[in-house]
Amino acid sequence: METFKKSLTNMPLFGNTFSPKKTPPRKSASLSNLHTLDRSTREVELGLEYGAPAMNIGGQSLKFEEGQWISESGGTVSSKEMQRIKKRNQQLEAENVLLKLKIDLLLDMLTETTAESHLMERELEEIKSHHRRKK
Repeated sequence: METFKKSLTNMPLFGNTFSPKKTPPRKSASLSNLHTLDRSTREVELGLEYGAPAMNIGGQSLKFEEGQWISESGGTVSSKEMQRIKKRNQQLEAENVLLKLKIDLLLDMLTETTAESHLMERELEEIKSHHRRKK
């Protein structure tokens, strides 16, 4: 009986060892041979040398470097000019807020006038129909 118990403890349920199947090698993601070229050859052959984004607005060239647009002409704006621009920007923003408020007020007035006009028209129609019934 002991030999039977011993053979049960030594006998694995599904086989002796764990041997998973080998996975097949992966196919290449790209069939292109561009990855074999060195960087300088790729840049020459394919034009992959990208510079910083640049644009021309109002005759002034700007270039995007390190998260900011910088003037390519090399001329930086003086602090006095920057303060003037900021002040003008604040004035325009305040004017914009005021104009939006005026538009809202005018729309409210138009809505109220339109509603009153519709009520007057209804009352006039009721008076006309009531007057016709009396005749």
